Parts: sequence; structure tokens; C-alpha cells
Amino acid sequence: MGKNRSTVANMMRLVELPLEIKKSLRKGDLTPGHARALLTIEDKDRQMLVFRDILKNKLSVRDIEIMVYGAPKTEEGKRKKKKTEAVNPELRSFIDRLTGYLGTKVSIKGGAGRGRIEIDYYSQEDLERLLELITNIKIEKQEGVIAVVEQSN
Repeated sequence: MGKNRSTVANMMRLVELPLEIKKSLRKGDLTPGHARALLTIEDKDRQMLVFRDILKNKLSVRDIEIMVYGAPKTEEGKRKKKKTEAVNPELRSFIDRLTGYLGTKVSIKGGAGRGRIEIDYYSQEDLERLLELITNIKIEKQEGVIAVVEQSN
């Protein structure tokens, strides 16, 4: 398709939004960033309230994040600046490859000899998709129970 896996995965997540929000997204009243921020709100009634507030007050994506998570603060009540960690170029290559393959945010903590890989997921379905990619095992829900259907070679 000519798009990164992460781009396609993020677009696929937008399908979960209510019809009114998807229509607004198609019309251009809402950006994909706004829509992804709305996905973090689990309560559908609150999601619609925030959606209407975005349209009415022309809120930014950052405004929505602050509404949902609250503004990050330090002990003095000032906004906290995020520290940027320098990533080893060799590890950056691994991060980029894993991110492209898995279609989600990946971080590596530690060094080349030892460390930890963190993989973000955004829903139960996203977690199942990642499990299938990593294990090469097809997963299916049958009567509310997750079952291994087939193992691909």
C-alpha cells in the first residue's frame, strides 16, 4: 500500500469510533490525531462530549490529552519537561525494524548485551494481533474464550 505498518494499524483503530466521529473525520472537521486521542476515552458518552467540545472550541490534540490524562506537573506545580534519552544507533535500528514489523510503538531499555523490549498495545484486539505476529500462532475467540486455532509455519 506504500504506507508503514504503524500508519495502517493506527488507521484501522479508528474503525472503533462511533459513526458521528468517523463522519466528522471524513469531512475534515477532525484530524486523525484528534480521533486517536478520542480512542483513549473508554466511556462512549464522555467520548462524545469531548468530541463535541473539540468541534465547538477548536481544541488541539494536546488539549484533549490534558483533558484525559491531566497536565504533567513537577513538585512546584509547573509542567514537567520530558527528558529525551539518547538511543544507541544500533538499538535505534532494532527499534525501527520492530516498530515497522509490529505496527506499534516499541522501546528498548538497556544495552546491546542485556535489556528489555517494551511493546505498546491499545486494545484487546491489538494485543491478540501482536501475539499472532510474535508467536506465528493464529488466535481466535470462541464463545468468549481465546483459543489457538492453527500454528502457521
